Amino acid sequence: MKKGGAENPAEGPIKSTPMRLDLLSHIMKKAHPNIKLVFENEPFDDFDTFIKETYDISTQCPQIGLCVDTAHLFGGGLHPEELSSHLGPWKKPDLIHLNGNSCEFNSKKDIHENMTSEFDHVFTRDSLKTFLNKWGSVPMIIE
Repeated sequence: MKKGGAENPAEGPIKSTPMRLDLLSHIMKKAHPNIKLVFENEPFDDFDTFIKETYDISTQCPQIGLCVDTAHLFGGGLHPEELSSHLGPWKKPDLIHLNGNSCEFNSKKDIHENMTSEFDHVFTRDSLKTFLNKWGSVPMIIE
């Protein structure tokens, strides 16, 4: 089995079967109301499908949110500066996992790299500054 329980991760980022949604809703109803569980994109995800499926789940379980990993985004074929045009019904992510990636664009791989280093293919100093100016109001995990 691959990550997420799918035999082939390229078949779809989230398998939102009613049973899984019922279980998730049951668990989150027992959690403190201020707790939010965020789903993070993977480098092998179709990002637009991931966005749609995550949003669909969040409409039925409001404690579910969106985390965007910039290295996964890049590895999956989107530059971070394209993020806003791919969020669909989300206005912004609930969390950004901010990091670089030493793998090539659209490689479907993720090897975290220090942002703006000579080995990072995601951010230059200028593009990182632009990204932070645009998304600075969103909580971030910086790795």
